[in-house]
Amino acid sequence: MWIERVKIWKWLCCAGLIGVLAVGCSPDIAPAPTARLTPEPIATPLSPTPGPTATPRPVPTKPIALSDAPTPTPSATLVFSRQGDILALPTFTPSPTSIAIRCTVSGDASTLREGPGADYQRITTLPPNQVVSARKCSPGGQWLLVETGQQEVGWLAAAGLNCQADPATLPIARGVVAPTRPTPTLTPSSPATPTPVPSPTTPPDTWRGEYYDNPSLLGEPVLIREDPELDFNWILDSPAPGIPADNFSVRWTKVIDFFEGGDYRFFAEADDGLRLYLDGWLVIDAWHTFLGVPYVGDFSDVGPGLHTVVVEYFESGGHAKIKVWAEKTRFSDTAWQGEYYNNSDWQEPVFLVRYDENLDFHWGQGAPADGMNRDHFSVRWRRTYFFETGDYKFFAEIDDKDGVKIYLDGWLLADGYREDDGAVSGYFANVGAGYHEVTVEYHDKDDDAKIKVWWEKD
Repeated sequence: MWIERVKIWKWLCCAGLIGVLAVGCSPDIAPAPTARLTPEPIATPLSPTPGPTATPRPVPTKPIALSDAPTPTPSATLVFSRQGDILALPTFTPSPTSIAIRCTVSGDASTLREGPGADYQRITTLPPNQVVSARKCSPGGQWLLVETGQQEVGWLAAAGLNCQADPATLPIARGVVAPTRPTPTLTPSSPATPTPVPSPTTPPDTWRGEYYDNPSLLGEPVLIREDPELDFNWILDSPAPGIPADNFSVRWTKVIDFFEGGDYRFFAEADDGLRLYLDGWLVIDAWHTFLGVPYVGDFSDVGPGLHTVVVEYFESGGHAKIKVWAEKTRFSDTAWQGEYYNNSDWQEPVFLVRYDENLDFHWGQGAPADGMNRDHFSVRWRRTYFFETGDYKFFAEIDDKDGVKIYLDGWLLADGYREDDGAVSGYFANVGAGYHEVTVEYHDKDDDAKIKVWWEKD
């Protein structure tokens, strides 16, 4: 039962060029120094530990929980504090016929520069697997002019990119000049005047949709348009003229003002597949053919200000629909967030969401709460707990014929259905020091209902 929703309705316009760079609209390019804002470190999404013997998430995070407080009205002042920070640069809007090639940064980080060469001013460093759109190449082909999802435009070394098509097919940038360096003087005639930093502008309240006539986002989009929201149910129809009713794909991009920092849960329904990114981090990965079902992804510690959300979608055949939204949640590392269901398999809707200090209940023949079933109910508890480095054993005590599962950072440790009273246990080796998420799923079959959960360092 979600308490508050924060809609993701602002469109990511493609950024303008830094200095006097021009993309796809002028043959002449010359670099110039540009004042820039430096983003703070990227928020760490919640993700499973890579294997029971590996060290789980090294970066501490906190648990996700629903907020009981109303979401405040967005402030008029935008704040830049995370990856996704942008400057008020000249606007560049590519036409549907402009040339672009989708590339990703290879295994090593790559430096984005203001011109095609190592002597040009550094703009930022792009992490491995960052997705960019290459639009021009240098005369020698060693550098590519690219646009990032964070509205930054600059030059990357072609050797550090993996592109879906041959970059040699891109237009060649003409008129590139060498970077100029100021000559120092011992006695300046007048004090230097600081260059003002441009103020950010509010991004448009629409999604930039790039529609492709294939299911793999390949080649150039056959249609680029602004969509007010991501809530479509095309059924068996085409999204627009020139787009087939089946086997098409779309990439939507939007800059969203997360005016209140915190923890967010993203929801999506799709027929068929989708992926959702926040500032380049994959939050929901459901790139497969399936009926319209809900998906959920959590992102912790989102900083206040502007962030880039990208949604990729494909339709294979039959019905086509997609819906995306988000809700702000709140952390609680001192209690368990419990989701109580009036069925035995955690099926929506949630009957009750509450916080339980301990998992030590003996309901007997009664119900966990007024209005709930006495039998055939289920509960899912989540809590983030600080663990010291070491090996841990987890225990759950339940009643006859009931069932319980215990997860650590998404890894299933214990899965038990008891025919008599007793404890179910599971083991996790080499837990890294820091915060880790523990999830417990319990269901009652009939008769008495009880559950107790604890863990011990081995």
